[in-house]
Amino acid sequence: MPEYKISINQLASFSNSSDYKKRSIVKQQKNPPKVLIARYSLAKARIRKAIANYGNIQPILDGIQELKNKTPEKPLAIIDKAVSIEALERFIKMKLPSFLQENVYEVLKKPAINSFVVSDVEIIVSADLIIKVFIDGQPFLGA
Repeated sequence: MPEYKISINQLASFSNSSDYKKRSIVKQQKNPPKVLIARYSLAKARIRKAIANYGNIQPILDGIQELKNKTPEKPLAIIDKAVSIEALERFIKMKLPSFLQENVYEVLKKPAINSFVVSDVEIIVSADLIIKVFIDGQPFLGA
C-alpha cells in the first residue's frame, strides 16, 4: 500500500499553483484531517438525480423544500443548508451542456476501484457523477 495519497483534484490544482499553494497542498496531504465531513450531500445527490433524469428539475425543487424545512443548530450545518439551497437554485438557472441535450446518455454507477498508483503515490479519483454519452454512435465517458 502506498505511503502517500492525493486526490486527482488536488493533483490538478498542484500542477498549476503558486509555490505557496503547492506547499499548502503538500502540508495538507502530509497531515490529512482524521474525519471528513460530507458537506452538501443532499444538494449533490439531487443534482445527480436531476442530471440522470435528463435535466428534470423536480428533484432539485424537492431538495430545496426539504432543506427549507430543516432547522439546523450547529454553525456548519447552518452554512451547509444555506450553501446547498444556493447551489440548487443556481442549478435551476443552468442548462445541461448541449452535448447532453442533443445526445443519448446514461449515468453510470461508481466503480469499486477509485484510485491508482503512480511512483508510490496513490491518486484517488472519486467522481460525483460518471456519464456515458453517445455522440454519432460513439461512446464517450466523462465525470
